[in-house]
Amino acid sequence: MVDVDAARKQILNHQPNDEKLAALRNAEVRLSPHPAWTLPSPMSWDADPFADRNWRCQLHMLRWLEPYRTAGSQGDEEATSRWIDLAHDWFINNRPPWSSDRRSLPDAWSDMIESVRAVQLAEAVPMVAENRPEELPWLVESLREHLEWLSDASRLGHANHALHQHEGLLVCALVLEDDDAIELALARLNELCSEQWDHEGVNAEGAIAYHRNNFIWWKRLAWRLEQAGLEVPEAMRSLEKTPEELAHATRPDGTLAPIGDTDNAAATTIDHPACIYVTSRGAKGSPPAEKVRLYQDGYLFGRSGWGEFERDMDQETFFSLVFGRFKVHGHEDGGSVTYSARGVNWITDPGKYSYTHAHPFRKYVIDHDHHTLVRLEDERRKRRESVDLVSSHLSGSVWEAMVEDSAYEGTRIRRRVAYSTSGEYLVVVDTVRSDRQVTAVQRWQLGPNVQAVKEGGAVRLHCDGESALLAPFGITPECSILEATEDEDDWTGTIATGWKRTASAPVVEFSRTGDAFRFITVVAAGHRKSPTAVNLSGLPAGYFGLKVSNGTVTEKIVFGHTSRYVFDGDAEAETITAALESAAARKQDEPEAVHADTSRAEALELVERTRDAAWSTNAEGRRNLLSSFRDHAASLGLPQHLDMGLASVAADLDPRSEPGQYGARGGRGALLNWSDDASWRPTFYDIPVVSHHGVLDPQRITKKPAVHTVDLGRLVLPLVVAPDPGATLTVQFHGAIDRNKTRIPIFQRLEFQRTLEVGPTMNIADPTLDLASTLRLGWYMGVDDLDLHAIIARQIRAAADALGTENIVIQGGSGGGFAALQVGAFLPEASVVAFNPQTDVRKYHAHSASDAFEVSFGSRTAPTEESLVRRLSVIDRIAHAGSVGRLYLVTNTGDTFHAEVHEQPLSRFLDENQVAESHETIRFDLGPGHRSPDNMQYAEVLARVYADLGIEI
Repeated sequence: MVDVDAARKQILNHQPNDEKLAALRNAEVRLSPHPAWTLPSPMSWDADPFADRNWRCQLHMLRWLEPYRTAGSQGDEEATSRWIDLAHDWFINNRPPWSSDRRSLPDAWSDMIESVRAVQLAEAVPMVAENRPEELPWLVESLREHLEWLSDASRLGHANHALHQHEGLLVCALVLEDDDAIELALARLNELCSEQWDHEGVNAEGAIAYHRNNFIWWKRLAWRLEQAGLEVPEAMRSLEKTPEELAHATRPDGTLAPIGDTDNAAATTIDHPACIYVTSRGAKGSPPAEKVRLYQDGYLFGRSGWGEFERDMDQETFFSLVFGRFKVHGHEDGGSVTYSARGVNWITDPGKYSYTHAHPFRKYVIDHDHHTLVRLEDERRKRRESVDLVSSHLSGSVWEAMVEDSAYEGTRIRRRVAYSTSGEYLVVVDTVRSDRQVTAVQRWQLGPNVQAVKEGGAVRLHCDGESALLAPFGITPECSILEATEDEDDWTGTIATGWKRTASAPVVEFSRTGDAFRFITVVAAGHRKSPTAVNLSGLPAGYFGLKVSNGTVTEKIVFGHTSRYVFDGDAEAETITAALESAAARKQDEPEAVHADTSRAEALELVERTRDAAWSTNAEGRRNLLSSFRDHAASLGLPQHLDMGLASVAADLDPRSEPGQYGARGGRGALLNWSDDASWRPTFYDIPVVSHHGVLDPQRITKKPAVHTVDLGRLVLPLVVAPDPGATLTVQFHGAIDRNKTRIPIFQRLEFQRTLEVGPTMNIADPTLDLASTLRLGWYMGVDDLDLHAIIARQIRAAADALGTENIVIQGGSGGGFAALQVGAFLPEASVVAFNPQTDVRKYHAHSASDAFEVSFGSRTAPTEESLVRRLSVIDRIAHAGSVGRLYLVTNTGDTFHAEVHEQPLSRFLDENQVAESHETIRFDLGPGHRSPDNMQYAEVLARVYADLGIEI
């Protein structure tokens, strides 16, 4: 009659919720997100205290009886009785329409509601069978009624409603031992899964929150199938990709982009490294490998980073673009964008509000005209028409996508969204072409608490001390700032922030009239200073450009019909024009494809050979060498951002070169002082440069601070030696840097360390960064067979001997901490201080590690050769070395990832192998995520290390 064991296997929750149980015993029912309701006596199944269909449906789902069921299953007789009383009362008063003369309530047997209830009833079978078996007949009868109802194809809903119905049918069939119904449920599930999930793991519903919900529901279904010994559909394998999509769709504040019926939701309760990472602010888990991702079903997400380079995640920049077909739980939002930066959601979406579709604000939030896109005034747009992706370019310094809206009769609207990876701003170009005069409005829905103020033709945005800019270019459009009013029929300036919750949020609109025109708008957030944007003049025909500054980075961005280019902020018009003409010529005469591995090897040989030749010639010879070198380098066909140091060699051959002059932005300037010119100051630091060929010459370490550059052939190692008095040499390594904002070489915390007055300081920059202009973290791994850690150790020992110091302290944070530990393995007499270090590059976030592997070893996968593995793993390096000195591992307790994945394995190795003179872990609470200590915390740790050496500061 009924399979009690099958029912028991389908129970998801066995533990009672004490708080909910106590409330229920007190006749209090809370159906989230609604207020609490007091159960009447006798029970009223047609209750509607909040005039809300969602509440009525939840009442009939019977999920709120769950605390009674779980408590009753553990022997609570009162809970069992209360569950039976209420469930039986529902059964008597809400029979299916075809089974009774009683009028059933319309919500009771709605699609999805009946299926959720069916599962609740089935999960109660073990409790009833064991505690009150005499009550089982009516419960089984109800399950049969639900099975019959759910088997009827005419009663099926769509999307997730159908999923719940198939789940309910499956559970009922398992409990009632109905093989035919089981086969029916499986067939329907297979078909629905293929419809609802694509090969990228993206759900067919149009709200990111429902991508999360559906993932959870489908994974629950997979668990049910496994519990029953049934095969999980092959189509469900694509769900393994969904958590990464959700991570990509997460804004810096940890909430999902408010696309479709999404507001104030997050990718919580999903046990996947990517979702754990974005919901823990980077404290746990690991982010996706890419910073930009386009999903073919209609979503583009991009960001400046994942908060892993000692930049708080909520300070990163994020944008989204929606396109494609209309979807369930979606809005008519094709072409709409969002933009977040500096902890503020500057451009957002109107949200969900509720599912009361007759409510005027619900109509407002789903309507096309109320999203961040272009609409036509007084024109009818075809409902639910798709906005199609035309093209995309998601590499290099500018990412962009173009979409087209043809839903207005006789009119085509093309939106081009470009994001600068260095300036972290958007340029949105909307082109309108019509067979008649039309008025188009480019609409920008601002976030809550954002204030908008007109400034000339632009709009300044302010929020919580941060600033941003909405700046139109070209023919100046008419500008309006719309605020919320007290007019009950006008919802403009209002967004939804939760279930039936609203907030005021201004709208900015730019409008123009004609039959052929465009809007060009910059959306930029300020970094330390207010952002600015001005038009570029004097460009060749077919191009337009802007000079944009976010307060930290200033650049010029130029667009062609299908191309985009970025130049330094001080680039002259002639330089830009020449570069555009050169690029156009290259497109007409495409070079032959070059094998990447061969080019890489040739580049490294050319780098070494050219620098070696430069040492034996004069200034004129180096100029001639530069000319031939550039021709040879160009023939290798390496991408500009990954040129294996070619641009650095060109810079070294030209002492007057500026950073980035011979390659991509982010590259360095000249570092080799061929002529020993004591007045030459090519770096950011106003100190002389002393160059060495092959190895640091101790005799050339002067009594004053200097930048020493050691030509190692394939790399130039830059280091500062500040020969301050004292018996301890402190060596510093840096972590990740932002190549758009930081000029290399960089010597982090050099001046503060000198104020501690314990002796000379050596600060070493990572020459691995020379190999790729976009590489932010190289871990000082060097290149190929150039073991940079070992080489650096030799330079340190030479400097220590020359300076006559008694002690060596090596310090670094994050990737610099990794380098300190690696180098320390060659200097067992040294004390090593590593702040939140990585200890195995292979176990770091995939995108950062793969970038470094590609640069150092020519492949995006980690090398497996034993000698190279030692350069990736501190444990392997120390094990090979045999012994190390004193190790101090400084850990941020809020950075669970680094503590568990990096610090703890190393500590266990040191405990088990006794290879360190001593080691200890020092813990600080710096907050969630990967954060560096401030100067006071740094000094506190170093004082402890120096004290162990008998030095007081």
